[in-house]
Amino acid sequence: MKPTTVNRFESRLKRVAGYLAAHLDEPLSLDRLAKVAAMSPFHFHRLWTAMMGETVAASVRRLRLEHAAHQLRTSAAPITVIALSAGFASAQAFAKAFRAASGATPSEYRDAPAEWSAPVLDAPPAASSLLEVRLVHMEPLSIVAMRRTGAYTDSDLAEDFHVPWAWAEGEGLLDTLRGIYGVPWNDPEVAEVPVFFAGLDLGACPPPPAPLEVMVLGGGDHAVTRVVGPYAGIDEACAALYRDWLPAAGREPADAPLFHHYIDDPESTPEHALRTDIYLPLLPLCEGSGR
Repeated sequence: MKPTTVNRFESRLKRVAGYLAAHLDEPLSLDRLAKVAAMSPFHFHRLWTAMMGETVAASVRRLRLEHAAHQLRTSAAPITVIALSAGFASAQAFAKAFRAASGATPSEYRDAPAEWSAPVLDAPPAASSLLEVRLVHMEPLSIVAMRRTGAYTDSDLAEDFHVPWAWAEGEGLLDTLRGIYGVPWNDPEVAEVPVFFAGLDLGACPPPPAPLEVMVLGGGDHAVTRVVGPYAGIDEACAALYRDWLPAAGREPADAPLFHHYIDDPESTPEHALRTDIYLPLLPLCEGSGR
């Protein structure tokens, strides 16, 4: 019997978990782990977090602590040796992390009653039964975008959207406005340098001046789900898309970032009525199997 997509995703994440456990004393970048998972780095971390219920960094920290706890109980190795073998930079850093997670110092844990155990992973969030997803095929579109590099807030992004808007208004291009788009290039929760593009689809238009740039959103198949309400609900909808829909859909994410289509103007629409479509790019069906 051919493995289901659910099993393929589970087996790939288990493969990453095994890789993590075998390389706890090494640097573990998201790009490196995405290759182990045979998945685009645009989507690996979001899928991992949605399905595992924790970030990769939290998984690494948990596995390192579990490894160290096992060593404390089963060996007489010095605590410093155990700390370094578990990937901690020093015995002090290890002791601080271990106490925060277990409530005991490494020495106390080593001498504690047998029923004490290392911290364990909480259960992943329950599947959402309310998620509605439609499949669409779209042609590539170009947006005039402002790039935000570094940590950002909603007010920062509002300022960024004002830059292409002001330019389009000055050029008399707002009559050609087809859509407002946001592109979180990476996961801001974990990226060392978060990047976000705030852009407008103006159709055919003159090249914009710096710092604006033209960004092409690739065409092809996309899974689309709509969020109605505050923008704060977008993250949970994204998580549900990866956790609940993608594994059961028989599809693979493409090597391109997801993006948001903001349908309503937040300055003239009540927050509870704001509509945002989340687009997850997908590989064609013929390319989405056998990983």
